[in-house]
Amino acid sequence: MKQQDLHNESVRHEAAGDLKKALAAASTAANLAEKQATNQKLLASDNPDRENHAANVGRRQLRVAVLALRCDEVTKAAAAADRATELLPSSGPAKFRQAQAFERLGDRSKAIASAKKARALAPGNKAVDTFLKRLETPASV
Repeated sequence: MKQQDLHNESVRHEAAGDLKKALAAASTAANLAEKQATNQKLLASDNPDRENHAANVGRRQLRVAVLALRCDEVTKAAAAADRATELLPSSGPAKFRQAQAFERLGDRSKAIASAKKARALAPGNKAVDTFLKRLETPASV
């Protein structure tokens, strides 16, 4: 199956409310994108089209991170968000998903650092602002 077909399948499952199947299809699409990029050396620094291929793989990983967070598969979400931020270093949404994963893993300091980077990359994003404000507010005893 092709990446786009898997992506479309993931979207259909998500729309139908079956997040586990949506995540499975998105993960397969991301793995296929990564494998193709690696096998064809599409992410090599000397490839003139590297940025486009990195963006494709990064977007696939970002979708996995989003769905994994929704399915409470936090370790998978963290790995996908880390890969997405590596491939899409100027993506506020990727940094935000990374921050959410760090928080759910219990690493507040990394969550705050990633959320601050997300805010710098996507100023005015209310979800990021709310998330960061919540993290920076001391918990009541």
